[in-house]
Amino acid sequence: MDKHLSRKELLRAARKEQSYKHLDECQECREACRLLSEFLVAGSLPLKNPPEAWVAKAVSIAGNKPIGIRSKIAELIFDSWAAPHPVGVRGSETLEDRRLRFESKELLFDLRAEKKKSGWSFVAQVHGLSDRYEKSRIRIGKEIIEHDAVGVFQWSSHRPPRKIQLLVNDSIVEIPELVWRINRK
Repeated sequence: MDKHLSRKELLRAARKEQSYKHLDECQECREACRLLSEFLVAGSLPLKNPPEAWVAKAVSIAGNKPIGIRSKIAELIFDSWAAPHPVGVRGSETLEDRRLRFESKELLFDLRAEKKKSGWSFVAQVHGLSDRYEKSRIRIGKEIIEHDAVGVFQWSSHRPPRKIQLLVNDSIVEIPELVWRINRK
């Protein structure tokens, strides 16, 4: 079956203003009609078609690239608080600094945290990124942090972050949730 119902005809059928025998024969039109009848679009004015030039421009911009955001999870590969310190280095001073390293398929994320009287200071860097990844950013809550000219992220806060996301082009790299208490045994 080559011919399908037009958008106006589908909307009329979804609003039950008119019935079409074609719906009994065409699964695709029947699904579209059912979908329209389940959402508020069926009760509103018909949508206008976008100008052909706009559609052509959108297609040319997208090209053959997949559209959407891909999400990846990084793995913790080093935590200075988890490693036992040599006898001469043990003590509360070592709790003032923390170094973390996370690895994803194509990148490494290094994070250094330093406890100060007024809160925490952070320095981070993403390694292993080629030029096509130079637009990386860090998201902590609603805040987006940009890197400086040499690719270093710096920020401070009263409390250390529990959740960090790396925004790299069309991907989100999730950093596992961080715990900022050390188990003292």
